[in-house]
Amino acid sequence: MKILWVTPFVPDASAGHAGGQAVHRWISAAAQRHTVTLVCRVEPADAARVDALRPGLRAVHALWFARPSPGALQPARIAGSYLRLGRLASRLLRAEEFDLVHVDWLETGLGLSRRGRVPRVAVAIDELGKPARRRLELAAGPGERAMAWLRWRAAIAVQRRVCRRYDAVLAMSEQDRRVLAAVAPDVPMSVLPFPVALDGATDGARREAGRLLFVGAMNRDVNIDAVTHFCRDVLPRVRKACPGVRLTIAGAAPDERVRRLANGVEVEVTGFVPDLAALYRRASVFVSPLRVGGGIISKNLEAMAAGCAVVTSAVGNEGIGAIPGRHVLVAEDAEGFADAVVAALRDDALRARLAEQAREFVRSHFGVERSAAVLEAVHADVVAAARATRR
Repeated sequence: MKILWVTPFVPDASAGHAGGQAVHRWISAAAQRHTVTLVCRVEPADAARVDALRPGLRAVHALWFARPSPGALQPARIAGSYLRLGRLASRLLRAEEFDLVHVDWLETGLGLSRRGRVPRVAVAIDELGKPARRRLELAAGPGERAMAWLRWRAAIAVQRRVCRRYDAVLAMSEQDRRVLAAVAPDVPMSVLPFPVALDGATDGARREAGRLLFVGAMNRDVNIDAVTHFCRDVLPRVRKACPGVRLTIAGAAPDERVRRLANGVEVEVTGFVPDLAALYRRASVFVSPLRVGGGIISKNLEAMAAGCAVVTSAVGNEGIGAIPGRHVLVAEDAEGFADAVVAALRDDALRARLAEQAREFVRSHFGVERSAAVLEAVHADVVAAARATRR
């Protein structure tokens, strides 16, 4: 097959966000079987990563993109980049024959022309409506709630419009699949397991007593909310029961609100870390106190695969389906979350049991080979159906 692969982030095994890592695993597997042309946004810091991709692909078409500074116009400028990316893909479709268009992130399809007979598959790495609704639930004050309501309704409208442009949509969880099927009931929907690598890099880890870890892209509002909530409402309770506990917050592009949490002793903010294995090896407990989330919380899966005991929220476990008390500990309010963290810190046997069972759970449900095989099957089915229709 000749595949035109459209994605807003450079696929890279060491990308600063899980989505870029997942796309790299999918596109690497596809390129072993098919001829792949990549279209993606490229920020200046990612130029070398694009060059590293070229030998394995037929061609790479870059839309150069400078991420705008935070402000009132930032969302519009980012949305404009998605439109330009779709238009670039549309021009390539008019100039060359392809068997399939693959699109990552639903909003990437905003600028993709509806004309043409090439079948299209989209991967909804983030379902847009759920996080928008939760931001509405957390909004304070009439003005903030009104703005959050408008954004929620806009997210649903965009999702409905974009889904209907595809011949098949892959969601990252069964919950997301049901949500998307409700807005586009005529579009075939299925679940694509998030691809998690278990490479043994954290085997034989020597974990530091009292070491907590959070990992995520630290310019994303969902992660900013999680760590500020944890440091404000949860960590003081944990420290009271376990003096000397330390938290590492690791992830690219930490927002100023995140950088202010670092105090040099009890809270460390690292910024981007090229290889997280060393941090996973030393962590006693991985904390994921998310209150807003969409898609699947891949940071939890990566921590589970790395053999960490994970304490998370119900939001963090949505779509993963880990069994509370067996694979992870789940708590909601600040007091319950602190109690769960303290229990994990104090009980070596509990941490070891959670880590072992969680790692096996990820191996069984979210392995890279299984995920790539599901995607390959959907690609083949969509192309076969389009050819049968043309005949």
